[in-house]
Amino acid sequence: MRLKVHRYSKPVNILELNMLTIDDIVYKTYGDEAGYPVFYLHGWISSSVEAELLHLEACDKQVYIISIDRMQSRNGKGLNYQQVSHAIDLLSSLFNYSECGVIGCSG
Repeated sequence: MRLKVHRYSKPVNILELNMLTIDDIVYKTYGDEAGYPVFYLHGWISSSVEAELLHLEACDKQVYIISIDRMQSRNGKGLNYQQVSHAIDLLSSLFNYSECGVIGCSG
């Protein structure tokens, strides 16, 4: 069974943590859209595309991967770790997740 890979991306424009909104977050999704949600945090010097390597396995295991892009931004600064935590909160709220997993990869 071949599943559609949804990719959503908007440029990031972040001035400070308190100003972070859902429109500031760049992310890509992989795996089974109906599966258990897992946020994927890439390491330096990668991007959210790194999680594409897990797409087939995620489909097989009924996992939906939301890969937040920490490095992409208009001003070149990207997201710091506090902003990534806030981004997970915002996306969890947007998608109505009562629980989710997190995978981190250090580069």
